[in-house]
Amino acid sequence: MTSGQALSAALAVIERDQLAAYTRIVDELGGIVISFDVGGETFSVGGADRLRVSTSADLVPKVEVRTDRSAILALIDGEIELLEAVTTRRLKIVANVSLMTRLARAERAFAEGAARARRIRPILEAYRAG
Repeated sequence: MTSGQALSAALAVIERDQLAAYTRIVDELGGIVISFDVGGETFSVGGADRLRVSTSADLVPKVEVRTDRSAILALIDGEIELLEAVTTRRLKIVANVSLMTRLARAERAFAEGAARARRIRPILEAYRAG
């Protein structure tokens, strides 16, 4: 499973099973397009009232995220903290500083929704398997 597929599947589960968390994510991102480069895999996430993962290059991002699978899994597993990932350059986020608080709140809502949604586990297992 690619990173984009895993994120798309996870967002769908959170939307169905943890609607309050999903609503907070959408409210915080409010139409912001985020582009991801995960070890060469590129995709974007955006949407005004429903988030979509896309491989289209047509979207103009306001946020760019660069990382790799090992860093994502280390963050999920609690092996590294978010700040450590940034300071050790395992995670790079490029955005206007005014968006950082909104991004942090959206990330927290995602993490809380994922932690509560039982159907996330098979997605994580498939992501680990590659």
